[in-house]
Amino acid sequence: MGVEDFIKFSVCDLLKKGIGSSSSHTLAPWLAARCAYSKIKNYLQDLEAIKVDLYGSLACVGRGHYTDVAIPLGLLDKDEKTFDISSNLSHVLGIKDVRWIGNLDTLSYPDGPSVPYSVQYNIPKTGEEAPEMMEFSFTWAKPGPGKPPKLTYYSYGGGSWGPTPTAPPLYPALGRLSYEYDNAEILLKQLQTPFLSDAIYWNEEDFARYRGQDNGMTYKDVPIDPSQIVPYLKDIAVQMGKLIFGGFTWGEHDTCYQVMYAKKRAKELFERLYDIESMAEENSDWAHFLGLMRSRSAGFGFDKVTELVGAMALAVAEQNAALKNVVTAPTNGACGVVPAVLYYYILFHAPESEARWLFDDNSGENADSELNNICRFLLVANAVGGIVKANANIAGGLGGCQAEIGTAAAMAAGGLAEALDGGPVKIFQAAEAALEAHLGSTCDPVGGLVEIPCIERNLSAAVTAISVSLQLLALDRQFETVVPFDKVVETMENISNNMDMAYKETSTGGLAKTMLEDVKEKRPDLFPDGSADISEGQISVFRVTC
Repeated sequence: MGVEDFIKFSVCDLLKKGIGSSSSHTLAPWLAARCAYSKIKNYLQDLEAIKVDLYGSLACVGRGHYTDVAIPLGLLDKDEKTFDISSNLSHVLGIKDVRWIGNLDTLSYPDGPSVPYSVQYNIPKTGEEAPEMMEFSFTWAKPGPGKPPKLTYYSYGGGSWGPTPTAPPLYPALGRLSYEYDNAEILLKQLQTPFLSDAIYWNEEDFARYRGQDNGMTYKDVPIDPSQIVPYLKDIAVQMGKLIFGGFTWGEHDTCYQVMYAKKRAKELFERLYDIESMAEENSDWAHFLGLMRSRSAGFGFDKVTELVGAMALAVAEQNAALKNVVTAPTNGACGVVPAVLYYYILFHAPESEARWLFDDNSGENADSELNNICRFLLVANAVGGIVKANANIAGGLGGCQAEIGTAAAMAAGGLAEALDGGPVKIFQAAEAALEAHLGSTCDPVGGLVEIPCIERNLSAAVTAISVSLQLLALDRQFETVVPFDKVVETMENISNNMDMAYKETSTGGLAKTMLEDVKEKRPDLFPDGSADISEGQISVFRVTC
């Protein structure tokens, strides 16, 4: 990438709300299916059947990542940001819970037809290149104009999707940004402010103005004016906190938690840490919850702080596995890392006014127009993630877990360094150390489920991010690390290119292979039509620009 092709990733491109459990395998297919619905909605009375073909990694782990749940809900135009799968799945799809999705053979449209529906998993053969592709085929009683026989979409990673094999430019006509850079070195050389977040915020203003223009593009639920940037960041921060809250307080009646393969731990850890039986006993809401944690955490020593950080990461990762509406940061599989580290800052370092800002609309004059350290944390986390995405990748299907958890750890470490006023150099030193710690990490979800080992890796990455960030902040600002951030990003991409496809979210190697018989016994619904046989041999998945 040349300097003229500068990075164009806004904060709302890497930090966005959507359904769990996977940004590339659940969120992107849901969005693609909603797009497909928009193409056929005016002709539903003439629709006779829908068939969906899944390819590449979507076929390999589509059951475990609930691609087959997301697509029919998208085809029924359900909102991926608000739909509650635990309470509404039976009413909408007519199945008891996600384990019964393989029995779905009909889609019923309100005030419309009920049409035959089927999904085909096109598992790639050994040595075969297969894109992460979704193919929607429609049978019409009377084919004609406006009635597509087939629509094809691709998943690019991080919830991005589109109709072409490679991702199109997000901002095709955006010719200038306040800070134009394609790596960390160039960004640091340009800086004319002591705060890296200022530079990223000025770029966000440029993105917002661009989105607000009549440029032929459609942007939904993102800032189209600079005045909307801080409220967007606040909404993301609040959603992250509510995910921690939800992961600590979920109800036993929640069917999505009931069918989780992994043992739930966050809620038990939280109740033990704070010596309460349940948050219901405390008559808690979001504001009370945060206040409770801040007041009762004040005297925590190293052991309890570490346990709490891990519990917060587990809480969000378990919410993701339970198909709740999470924040991609930069992906769903790694969605617990940034929230855990952000709320470590909020609980142990932020002034009362910043914590109150999260839930109090009247927490100060211009409270939603000025940057505080919570906003600065998220802006810098986005910048770090954007550099990785532009020069390497953030998708487990392309680079293994190093691309997802490693990037999330780097984002969190850099964000914390900014919030604690470490300075731009320390930000990238911390980000480098966090990413370096995850080089070579494989993506080998057991049974295709995001639950194992992703949940544990969120925990360890959050603790690592805090450790390396605090360590480097404790050193003199003149201290120089050996490896520049850009070099560790380059290294990660080299490892991605050389990594066996068995370790790139195909569930054909590593833990997925050694645990195969165990998960087949406990969740046979994840292995339709003998698809467990994909555990043998090498599978090549088509590489997309992520």
